[in-house]
Amino acid sequence: MMEDISHSQITRREFASRSLKAGAAVAATAGAAWWLHDSLAPPSEEIRQNVVSLPDFSIPRLSRTMSIVTGSDRVKTVAKGLEAIGGIGAFRQKGRPCNAPR
Repeated sequence: MMEDISHSQITRREFASRSLKAGAAVAATAGAAWWLHDSLAPPSEEIRQNVVSLPDFSIPRLSRTMSIVTGSDRVKTVAKGLEAIGGIGAFRQKGRPCNAPR
């Protein structure tokens, strides 16, 4: 058990020992960080160029609409959510292929 240091004197030998241990711990941590550092990582510009993004599927003529629906049945919940924002017809017209230009 540690003794109460606030009321006891520390000797020079204990101070040197603790300082040496603290220095060794800091040096070991710095050495481990240097060893684990990846110097061959790609530059951030290269990462940005390889990012895959999704196309914008928004419909300009529709206002921004959001619906929040809760429930335990997923099918009914999705159906209610789509109904609340105008139905699937607001996004897809009958007889028109999904990939057709607008």
